[in-house]
Formats: sequence, C-alpha cells, structure tokens
Amino acid sequence: MKRKLLGMPLIAIALMVAIPLVALAAYTIITITGQVTVQEAITVSPATFSANIYPGETFSQTLTLNNASNVNIDVSFISSITPVTTEVTLSAPNKITVPGLGSTLTNITITASKSAPPAIYTISLSLTR
Repeated sequence: MKRKLLGMPLIAIALMVAIPLVALAAYTIITITGQVTVQEAITVSPATFSANIYPGETFSQTLTLNNASNVNIDVSFISSITPVTTEVTLSAPNKITVPGLGSTLTNITITASKSAPPAIYTISLSLTR
C-alpha cells in the first residue's frame, strides 16, 4: 500500500523538500582577492668585473648562476662591446640550464686581438630566457 499525503506520494514530497535545500547549499560565502608577484629566480655573481689586458691576450671570468626556483631554467647570453669593434671579442655559452634550487658555473672569455687599439671597452652581458 502506497502512503500519500494530500493526495501525493510521500517520495514526491520528500524530493520537493530536498532539492531546494541542495540548491541553497551552493552559494558563495565570501570572495577574497590577493596579489602574486613573480620574481626573477636567476641571479649572477659577480655582477660586475674588470680586467686589464694587452693586445693578443685573453681574460677569463667565471660566473655563478643561481636559481631560487625549484624548476630548471634555461638561459641564453646576449652580449655587446662598446665601442663597437672586431678587435675585442667576447665568448659566452649559447645556452645554459640552471638546476632548480641550485647553481651552475660558466666561463666567459674576452680576447683582444694583436692589433687591438688601447681603449676602455665596456662589455655588456645579458641573460634571457
């Protein structure tokens, strides 16, 4: 025997009451906002260097690249020499992977040709990802 209340089966009445309660439970209580700053993970030391070389000599500088991030980061070098000349050259690796939460060493080499005129040359070395 099926039970009825007001001419409707009890199961139908139970569903009519339960479904709106479920809908009421899915509302936003509060919304918060925050600010996230993405920082550069790669640092290089030394940040500057200087060298005195003569024509025909080479100077080598070891750089330490540190990675504060927990993921490996690939970096490439872009360099320039001022004043622009072909008599002084800079050799740097094309690409280096700096391990997450680690560091790596790399060398750059500056060479003055035998015919390099005496001058002060500014070497600029940038890292890109």
